Amino acid sequence: MSNKKLRKILKITGIVVGALILILIPVIIYVNHNISDIADGYVRKAFEKSPLSKVYTMDYEKLTVNILSGNLELHQFTLVPKPEFYKSDDSLRLANPMVIEAVVPAFIIKGLDIKGDINFLDFSNISLKAVRIDDPQIKVIDHLTQAEKLKRKRFVEMQHADTIKKESGVESISIGNFKLKNGKFEFYDYRKKKNVFQVGSASISLDDVLLKTDSIKNTLLKPTFKKSNIQVKDVYYPLPNGFYDIRLGKLELKIEQRKLKLYDFQFIPKYDKEAFGKAFGWQTDRFDVKVKKIEVVDVNIRKLLEENAVEIAKIVVTGVDADIYRDKNIPRDYSKFPKFPHQALGDVKTDLNIGKVEIKKSKLVYEELAPKASVAGKVPISNLYATIYNVTNNPEVIAKNGPLKWDVMGDFFDAGKLSVVIDFSEDLNKPAFIFSGKLGKMDMTAFNQMIKPNAHLEITSGKLRSLEFNAVANDDYSSGNLLMIYDDLKMEILKEFTDEGEKTSGFINALANAVVKSGNPGKNSDKAPKSAEIFFERNKNKAIFNYLAQSLINGVKATLIPKLAMTKEKWERQKQKEANKNERQQQKKDKVDKKQQDKDAKNDMKKKMPFWKKKK
Repeated sequence: MSNKKLRKILKITGIVVGALILILIPVIIYVNHNISDIADGYVRKAFEKSPLSKVYTMDYEKLTVNILSGNLELHQFTLVPKPEFYKSDDSLRLANPMVIEAVVPAFIIKGLDIKGDINFLDFSNISLKAVRIDDPQIKVIDHLTQAEKLKRKRFVEMQHADTIKKESGVESISIGNFKLKNGKFEFYDYRKKKNVFQVGSASISLDDVLLKTDSIKNTLLKPTFKKSNIQVKDVYYPLPNGFYDIRLGKLELKIEQRKLKLYDFQFIPKYDKEAFGKAFGWQTDRFDVKVKKIEVVDVNIRKLLEENAVEIAKIVVTGVDADIYRDKNIPRDYSKFPKFPHQALGDVKTDLNIGKVEIKKSKLVYEELAPKASVAGKVPISNLYATIYNVTNNPEVIAKNGPLKWDVMGDFFDAGKLSVVIDFSEDLNKPAFIFSGKLGKMDMTAFNQMIKPNAHLEITSGKLRSLEFNAVANDDYSSGNLLMIYDDLKMEILKEFTDEGEKTSGFINALANAVVKSGNPGKNSDKAPKSAEIFFERNKNKAIFNYLAQSLINGVKATLIPKLAMTKEKWERQKQKEANKNERQQQKKDKVDKKQQDKDAKNDMKKKMPFWKKKK
């Protein structure tokens, strides 16, 4: 082909291409200018034809689409369940067990790029430069009754085998930056007409996200994003039992760092101290707890999502302020038998493994109102630090790292340094543990905060030099040793205790001070201080804290009044006497029963005799 002919062909080609461009430019401009209206019509018609139109009313003020930049903006979007939906036939309501009420002021997509068949029916990958959702208000509504939920569950289980995996569709969605700002969320019970859960504000920021639609949880399992920042504020959750509210000031989650932080956690009783026990119906502890910060370190998200197992390296709790109150004027529920903490872990169905829980810079006050008392006794503990090791119900982890262990330190009655270590059994079914500890120097009058209102006993003087203890405990009793070294103990037994004043009985005071040892060792004594035996028969209707406290109290009593102390030897003799007495009573009963049986047998034989053989 000559150069002349080649130039001619290229010239014609250029003219044709140029003409096409001149034609396409205005077409593209026209389409781009009108695409928003076209898209608006398409979206509304598609919604009306979809099954969702039977459930929801959908509307929005403005839809803007730019095909050149790949941008899409949706403003003032609303999605509201139709009022008649809640009265519709069962099949529709069961197919939509949770419905959503949503208001989204702005939903913005930038840089949309679709790869695959352009007919939008079989595209494989979607790429987005940015997604932004501003101030969404989302209410999730639970509207089914419990009976309807069971019915739906059975239906889903029957249909599960018939589900068919979709072979075509979106395989992945990549997003350069995803932001949700100031979202408000509610979970609402339509039947009870109340909020079950509420979030005042939520913000989410994710960079370079790759979402595989065949398994969305993989986005969390091996984070396919460079950076995450999730913040939730003002969480409110009223517990279903109606006695407590849970509030949370702020939650921060960084998925790629596997860290979760909670701030200003509150566990708030709905009744005051006087009314709580009466409303509950049985004697129980009322908890009023505030926590400044909770940090959860190294959460294994894969185990949580794939195996429904909780694995956490460490939880750090800072700034606990706990007030625990018990009104002993309320009757006890004797059908309850609290388990030891390691046994309770064994009852947890989920595989649980928390390396340790640290509690720092905290304080606790236990208050107890004795029967007919007008003022509650208090046991305050300040500067509380504790470490709980091996919070797990996994036998393999226990075999490797050891069983549950508590290591607690604090200022007992705000006066003496207390340390307690509790080692629980490796066998989660065995009700047993070992405990030991020590209490440092303190003025013994500090104990009056508890014993004065509850025992009507006042310590007027006394200096504790040291107290050390160690014991073993099982399901029936605790036994061990306690060494209490103290000086100059004097006390008064209060005959009457009221808010207005106290009256004392001189005779009882003199008797009390004569019986109670004023010191260990005695004044001007060259002998070494004597240790006392710890022994306490467990009240199985009460929790471990009562078990520990009463064990130590009995050890102290054994030091102060040795002759009145219960010991293991005395207890065993007492139990043997009771067993012997019961055996004698049973033998006596058996003898009476045998005599009655013989008499009944004799009467039966007489009845069966022929009349001529019976004696007249």
